[in-house]
Order: sequence, then C-alpha cells, then structure tokens
Amino acid sequence: MLEHFMDTKTFRKVMSQWPTGVCVVTGMSAEQQPLGMVIGSFCSVSLVPPLVAFFVKATSTTWQDIHRQGGRFCVNVLSHRQASLCSTFSSGDPAKRFDQLSYEHSPGGAPMLADCCAWIDATCDKTIELGDHLMVVGHVQDMRQGSEVLPLVFSRGRLNRTEVLSSLNDDHFLQWEDSLQAASAVWRF
Repeated sequence: MLEHFMDTKTFRKVMSQWPTGVCVVTGMSAEQQPLGMVIGSFCSVSLVPPLVAFFVKATSTTWQDIHRQGGRFCVNVLSHRQASLCSTFSSGDPAKRFDQLSYEHSPGGAPMLADCCAWIDATCDKTIELGDHLMVVGHVQDMRQGSEVLPLVFSRGRLNRTEVLSSLNDDHFLQWEDSLQAASAVWRF
C-alpha cells in the first residue's frame, strides 16, 4: 500500500477529485515590475486575526522575489471568464505576463487584476516548509469583492465553473457556527 501511495501520478489523480479555486498571487519585484503566479491551493485560515494561506513550490522564483520585497501580495480570485490567465501566469516570460492586462495597485502596492471575483491584499506573516512546497500564511490588510460572476475552478485536470445548487444566507452560517461551538463544548475538540 505504501509503495502505491508514493506514486506521484496516482497521488495527483486522486487529489484532482477535490476541486479548488484558481487564483493569481501578485506582487512587485525589486525593480518595481509586477509579478504573478497561478495558485490552486488558497484558503482562509483565521477570522481573528484575519489570515489566509496558499502553497507554492519552494523553488518558485516569483514567490522568492515577492517575499524579498517585504512579502506584500494580492490574491486575485479568478472568475470563470478568466481561464486564459492560467496560461498567461503559468508559462512564458514572467516579464511579459502583465502585457495587455488591465490592473491597478492594491493598497499594499500589488497588482489587482481587472474583473476578478475578489481581491485579498495581505502581508506574509510566516512561511512554513512542507515537503517540496512552502505554506505562505498572510495577514489580510484589505479585501474587496468584485462582480457577482462565478469563480474559476480546477477539478479533474480541467478548468471549470461552478453551478449554483442552493443558497444559504448568513443565518445558516451562524447556526452552523453555533452548533460547532456547542459540539466542541460537549466533545472537547
């Protein structure tokens, strides 16, 4: 079983069953040139303080350049209409990734790509080495919601969009949170 588990092809195939959102993490170089990379492993970590995280290859020169400049970054949550940006930010000349793109600067100075679902402006709080990747934990400084378009999702080796099946209002989330707190008091977890 262990040998089968260690097969990277099988690992990728199994993990591709779990859909992830697609983001472009942006920042600035020492020469004040915009930098960006595609991330499929972005998540919220904490409400208080507001923390987010993403995983990046430990050898990523884009992240190294952003980190050297103080670790200010912006997570651009891509909409389903922005699938072409995945190719733009995952291949080719990094210096040309922003050619022909519309963007403005976030309060922290990182590029905010036009027409995204959301933007999260953050500062690197810590990096943790995990295998061949780094977990980057960011302290949120600012965030904005874009237009009500569907997000871009990566699943089973393909870019997709979501389909709305039902809608939950804020009360449902509060009830869920209350039930989790009650359960943790009983089960002590």
